[in-house]
Amino acid sequence: MTQLTTKSFLNPYFIEVNNRTYTVRSITLYTPNGVLFKVNKGWFGNGNNTHKTLDLKEETSLRRKENLTRDEVFIIAHGEKDYMTDRPACDLYIPNRIMQFKNKGLKKEGKLRISEVWNSEKYDLIHKVNKKNLDDNYRQYERMFKDCVEKLQLKGASISWEEFGELTSKMSNYKSRYQSELERVELLETQDELEKEIK
Repeated sequence: MTQLTTKSFLNPYFIEVNNRTYTVRSITLYTPNGVLFKVNKGWFGNGNNTHKTLDLKEETSLRRKENLTRDEVFIIAHGEKDYMTDRPACDLYIPNRIMQFKNKGLKKEGKLRISEVWNSEKYDLIHKVNKKNLDDNYRQYERMFKDCVEKLQLKGASISWEEFGELTSKMSNYKSRYQSELERVELLETQDELEKEIK
């Protein structure tokens, strides 16, 4: 039987395969149709690891490459060691029939991102997968505005009236577009709106 464990002051799971202990570097949940979602760290959740032990109730195989047709728990080991634990690192693959994660839809996280929420009642786990950073759109206008400010500062007193008018016009435009995009993002709420946003 495979049991994922960690220590009170650590987050990543440890897994023992063939009498050797590995530090989990990533976790991939999969079905017969392919990858369900991937966690780019060695534990579930979006903060610290609050589940210090997970019993997967099946043996784990050591494989050289990814193969999602076997319907098994397996790891792919890497030559390098995890810098925090000084143990060999591995990527862990788990069939979702074990974890039983279900998609609970999309959720807006403040003004920053849209996440896809996955819930495993069996293991009392919630994991959010980032689908889109909402601030990418309006932050680009903020960067453009700051570029104009820098150009004005570099030119200083030597700037021509024409250049000054052009830059201030752009700054006004970028500020307006920034505000409009920010207001649009704040109004996103329904599942249909969120799904449309990530397409």
